[in-house]
Amino acid sequence: MQNQQINLLKAMVIEETRADVVPVWVPWVLALLILLSGGGIYKKTTEITALQHDISGLEQKKSFLIEEMGAAEAAMKDVVHILAVTLSNRIRWSELMREVSMVIPEGVWITRWESLAPTTRPQTDKTQDRSSQGPDEMQIKISGEALSQEQLNLFLLTLERSPLLIESRLTHARKINKEVQFELIVSLKMEKPR
Repeated sequence: MQNQQINLLKAMVIEETRADVVPVWVPWVLALLILLSGGGIYKKTTEITALQHDISGLEQKKSFLIEEMGAAEAAMKDVVHILAVTLSNRIRWSELMREVSMVIPEGVWITRWESLAPTTRPQTDKTQDRSSQGPDEMQIKISGEALSQEQLNLFLLTLERSPLLIESRLTHARKINKEVQFELIVSLKMEKPR
């Protein structure tokens, strides 16, 4: 048998150095992981920045829409007021015709009804300025025929007592073929808008 000498100390040092040696691919994998993590963090950061930018844009749009809604609401209030005034100025033909049919005497016929533009009624006291004029009035022109002047006068007297009217004024009356053709202007009371 041969004698071989083994240096145990040297073998132990070689084993230790082999155990401490890291394979070459490990640092590359670690570098790749760090690079990928950095890229992911950068991507998430840019996404968060973009989302924050979108949120600020949406907040500006929200405030703009709130202002527009306020303006639209104010405009709608104006429209509602205008409609209320318009509806209060409309002629209630059915009420007017019913009222006239109650006061019209026998021998008088209405041949035509026509609405006229509203007028402003001046106050009777002339010392007041123009701003103190009365409310607008809706006026109706009524044309018709009567068998006699007396029947027309009776119609005008009963018409004056109507609660729907402010005043009535005969604009013309003429006798044609035994009948009196007439035209009168009637001022109606108007409802106040609510």
